Amino acid sequence: MTADCKILLIACSTLLRCFSKPFLITSTSKPKTCEDIMELLVLTQNPFSLLLIPHELFNCSKLLDLSLSGNSLNGSLPSEIASYELRLSRNSFSGQTPDEIGQLQNLQSILDLSYNNLTGKIPPSIGTLSKLETLDLSHNQLTGELPQVSEMRSLGRLNFSYNNFQGKLDRLYAHWPADAFAGNMNICGSPHKKCKDLMLILL
Repeated sequence: MTADCKILLIACSTLLRCFSKPFLITSTSKPKTCEDIMELLVLTQNPFSLLLIPHELFNCSKLLDLSLSGNSLNGSLPSEIASYELRLSRNSFSGQTPDEIGQLQNLQSILDLSYNNLTGKIPPSIGTLSKLETLDLSHNQLTGELPQVSEMRSLGRLNFSYNNFQGKLDRLYAHWPADAFAGNMNICGSPHKKCKDLMLILL
């Protein structure tokens, strides 16, 4: 852990990049200000005693990459964060994905919410993230039909596996690998199982 990274936890006005894996973050060492200079914050696999994402991070308007994977963060997902890459996998987030997620038009590289406890339907607005390259919502408890991806022209990788999705896959999903939809017993269509096979199971 460098001195600059420690400064981040007090005032991130001069920090450009920070990597910490692992580093103990406590409720008394959370960031207090952010003056639009921080670009990258990577705090993975930390034994956080602060269980929620500090709202001070929402003021980091130039934050390009926020990676808080592999911690013990919980509660509902914040709707205010707008970064270029957002990695919040392997935490304990619960509840529904915020409807405002479609407003995060700065997301251009990665949205990774895998290995959490998210429930409910995916907001249709997620399909408007036209610049997003990777979408990983695997290993949650999400339900309903999969969103339309016709506007997600930059999408090169997606993973909806091991949820509780249902319904027939849109034809636009046909060129994706079957692994991207594995573990969803109630969906059908290419590249997943044939819909007539699903009907036999349901009967």
